[in-house]
Amino acid sequence: SKKGKVTAKSMYRLFVENVDGLLIFDDCDSVMDDPNGINMLKGALDTDPIRTVDYDVQGTYNTGNMSFEDREEFVSRMSAVLKGQANIDDVEFMERKAGFTVVDKASVDDDLPDWYKSEVNQDVIDSERLQKIQTWCRSNLPNKIDFKGRIIFISNMKANEWDSAILTRAFHQNMDFSDGEMLDYIDS
Repeated sequence: SKKGKVTAKSMYRLFVENVDGLLIFDDCDSVMDDPNGINMLKGALDTDPIRTVDYDVQGTYNTGNMSFEDREEFVSRMSAVLKGQANIDDVEFMERKAGFTVVDKASVDDDLPDWYKSEVNQDVIDSERLQKIQTWCRSNLPNKIDFKGRIIFISNMKANEWDSAILTRAFHQNMDFSDGEMLDYIDS
């Protein structure tokens, strides 16, 4: 859930984080001032079950040339890392993509002390390691995702203030009550 101001880039990061989830934007009308934000929202709200959303700017990781399956794995693992819900395999996968040096558990020398081998082999992700890869992920968002999530956008904007293409791709409900109707609603 996101409240307040949202930029096109932060909205896209939320799409990546919640590629298969539910996103709730509450009073994030500022994205409507940005044509890029409007276009990304249109892409994410398209009528297909899987909607392609692009954010092809300098500094993004090129997932556009990956197969659908490879892109889906990359984005899914990045999503888990960004949400802090990654397992050791997700972290190691993203570290390899980032070019970080990863200790290979299989290459641990038998002559090393048992305490060291157990440290390397445990499937625990320390917070410093997770923060390092999260920082890399935030700076290297994929330039293309296949969004399967759902979006709820709560706004005080009137229907005529919205881009018509967004309204045709979403269910929308006007909750514009008169003072009397609001008091009746609260009373009931």
